[in-house]
Amino acid sequence: MSTEELRNMTEEVIKACEENDVKIVATASDGQWRQYGVRDNWKQPLTLHQLHCDHWSSVTCK
Repeated sequence: MSTEELRNMTEEVIKACEENDVKIVATASDGQWRQYGVRDNWKQPLTLHQLHCDHWSSVTCK
């Protein structure tokens, strides 16, 4: 399963829960799904840490 598939599935489950008055306050995953927690659907950083990592990667010599 890709990260995009996991993201879509999780969003559907959360939406269905909220429609039935079930509150989801947090989700968790292992390292395999790290990108789910640090990037959005358009691969933009969701955390300051990921933003800094992206910036660092763009300015260091490769």
